[in-house]
Amino acid sequence: MKYALTEGIILRHEWFGCLAFQSYNGRYWQFNEDAFDILRRLKIPATIGELRENLIAGGMMMDDQGLRSFIGFYEEQRLISRRDEALDNLIFYESKNKFRKDCLVAPSSVTIYVTDYCPKHCRHCATNAHNRVNRQKELIFDDWVGIMRRLREAGVLMLVFSGGEPLSLPRMPRLLKIADEMQFGITLLTDFDELNEQQIIELKSLKHLVSIQTSLDGATAETHDFLRGKGSFSKTLRRLSMFDNAKLPFTVAAAIHKKNIGELDQIAELAGTYGASSFYVNAVAPYGRAKKTMQSFVLDDEDLRYMAQTCLRWAASGKVKMRNPFWKSQISHLGDDGYHPLAGTLSAMSLGIYNFAISSKGDCYLDAKQRAEKLLRLGNIMEDDLLEMWNDPRLDEIRSLYSSEEFAYTPQSRVMVALSI
Repeated sequence: MKYALTEGIILRHEWFGCLAFQSYNGRYWQFNEDAFDILRRLKIPATIGELRENLIAGGMMMDDQGLRSFIGFYEEQRLISRRDEALDNLIFYESKNKFRKDCLVAPSSVTIYVTDYCPKHCRHCATNAHNRVNRQKELIFDDWVGIMRRLREAGVLMLVFSGGEPLSLPRMPRLLKIADEMQFGITLLTDFDELNEQQIIELKSLKHLVSIQTSLDGATAETHDFLRGKGSFSKTLRRLSMFDNAKLPFTVAAAIHKKNIGELDQIAELAGTYGASSFYVNAVAPYGRAKKTMQSFVLDDEDLRYMAQTCLRWAASGKVKMRNPFWKSQISHLGDDGYHPLAGTLSAMSLGIYNFAISSKGDCYLDAKQRAEKLLRLGNIMEDDLLEMWNDPRLDEIRSLYSSEEFAYTPQSRVMVALSI
């Protein structure tokens, strides 16, 4: 009986050992150096005996019982399966032996803002997207294909396609297909009201589509349309029905503010009724268009505590499928009025531990807020190397603010101090 890496598993050598990724469902694992040394050898199918001999030749001693226990654990995790034929599993930085320890060797996920064009004019849009964008100044299809090849070579694992509205681009289905062929895990952020059956068929054909994220910002037309525009609510429900009927994996995301925070349970229930795979809430933050239009509707600390307790209640009951596993890990704080994990998050910026973002013109930042505030532009992907930007010395001070006990974000004020701005 031979064992090998399961189809879709990608390994990346890291300072702590191994980052493993399943490109079909977007799941990540972190393992130590010994685990990486064993797993990488299973790119080629091997029996227990063959694997043990291979390890001994490489200087690692492990008896049959220990190796069987290892194989059993990783088979249970579905990283390993019983198979005689080799598959095209990708392994990155296999021979690299010098790593920095304040971030991953490369971004694990890159958000690509393929266009700033959007037929809507949402009140809180982080990217200030609109329908009068000069697309002549944006990157074209061939540019994005070349960029994806470079991201693949750098070992990026997940691509998040955003905008603007990605599905407004005629060649977006082909771009997604190429990303799929490159074995990226794919997340698509879309609120396209003109979604059609052909696009549904094309989305269904993607093997590595982890999730589609779409918005539902109210349990009624009045609250949802406050952000998205008149008539948007009914079109949103139509879109949810299309995703559900096609059995596509989709997350419903709700942008929360003072006018809809009282509907949290109803929004979550409605998302579940329409078959959402998971539910995600995010407080509207005062940047992008919201900086001018939403200041009086931004949540205060009391609201944020209420939202946190609601998320904990959902996680504890299991009635709402929470996308963010953080809440399940914090259930012990349910009922604790002093617990405030969302403090400072409205002004939070990425610390550059996992994620990276590329604008429609190729400009590179750590996240959408830094892009909106035009803060810490790292370069342009058409001119600069991804890994050089990822290792920009300006990020050293920012990364020093990271604590593994918290989110990989920090208030903007701390970033400004770290950068001496």
